[in-house]
Amino acid sequence: MDESPRTAHPHWFPRLRPDGPDATVRVYCLPFAGGAADAYQPWADHLPDWVRLRAVQLPGRGGRAGEPAAASVAEVVSGVADAIAGEDDGLPFGLFGHSMGALLAFELTRELHRRGGAQPVLLGVSGWPAPDTGLPHVPFTGRLAPLTQEQFVQVMGGMGAISPQVLADPALLDQVIPPMQADFAVIEAYEYRAGDRVTVPVSVFSGTGDPLTPMEKLHGWAAQTTGAVRVRRYEGDHFFLFDHTAAMVKTFTDDLERLAHGGTGH
Repeated sequence: MDESPRTAHPHWFPRLRPDGPDATVRVYCLPFAGGAADAYQPWADHLPDWVRLRAVQLPGRGGRAGEPAAASVAEVVSGVADAIAGEDDGLPFGLFGHSMGALLAFELTRELHRRGGAQPVLLGVSGWPAPDTGLPHVPFTGRLAPLTQEQFVQVMGGMGAISPQVLADPALLDQVIPPMQADFAVIEAYEYRAGDRVTVPVSVFSGTGDPLTPMEKLHGWAAQTTGAVRVRRYEGDHFFLFDHTAAMVKTFTDDLERLAHGGTGH
């Protein structure tokens, strides 16, 4: 593949592994609140060689730590859509996002549809309710973004939205919480706008013990697409995906392979 400035987009898509010469699909993975592209390193280690991985790096973290954080979902979606269009190599592609990344992946699908260019063949959403059902329930009556770091950690840690590994490491907390609070400002400013449904199949993933994703809100994804929707649940909390990486990657890529090579649904 030609790694020219037009096609590489290293700022949005830092490489977590080399592109295989025989790749037949691309996968764009969008991070959870506070997360960086390297949150998908476990996926990079499990994805088959025929998948070309693009883990999205949002401004304000990782190699883009010196950039101001995005101010809105629309700003992120526009930037990622531009980057996808810039490296269009004719391969079919899928989108996947966990938690906030699921919301971003959904709105990115809508934006790509509006632009009329290359469209994903599959949308994967994990750990997030259907966008028209409101933001996930949080046991706090005010806005989260303006809280002090200590208050924010107490609220988010109590609902399982911060991984135990991060909670146990003060230095890591200091690194993760500022971009996480910036992301929650973006989430809280988001307003779902009804419009045309997307046309791609949707693979939905959740943890059985995740309080953010009650079953009725997961099934609400069916109202957002004209394609097929399939819900899979795995044992665990909001960060179940780290305990079931191999199984999730296989399920998602099986769906993607079927759709990318002539299938129409699950």
